[in-house]
Amino acid sequence: MLNVDNKLPDLVSFFKARDDIVAVWIVGSYGTKYQTENSDIDLAILFSKEISFFDELDLEVQISDILQTDKVDIINLNKAPLTLQFKAISEGREVIKKDPIKVADFEEVVLDLYQDHEYFYRTFYKELRERNHHDSQYRL
Repeated sequence: MLNVDNKLPDLVSFFKARDDIVAVWIVGSYGTKYQTENSDIDLAILFSKEISFFDELDLEVQISDILQTDKVDIINLNKAPLTLQFKAISEGREVIKKDPIKVADFEEVVLDLYQDHEYFYRTFYKELRERNHHDSQYRL
């Protein structure tokens, strides 16, 4: 099973050296009871500025080299859906927080927006689960 905890200090050093990274969280199943052999490590990254898709890919390759695994996915929190932003800050495991003020500002915006939309998200996902359950009863 994937275990990169011993490489996290190298990863933190790498993130500290980059001016474009504000904070990083581990999200997803890695390091939880839900981790399996097929699990990867998902890193939710808050950037200080907009970065290109190719810069994101390059960053993912560099992180993969540090962790010595290709089971790495990065999530650009600046572009991620609100539900994923909320999940990262509420359930994620903090790897590094370089600028606490920027992180607090980001968290405040996400929490405010999420609270404004939470009822709609819960209703949508509840109806989706019910529909999927209903549809699965009629499949061959």
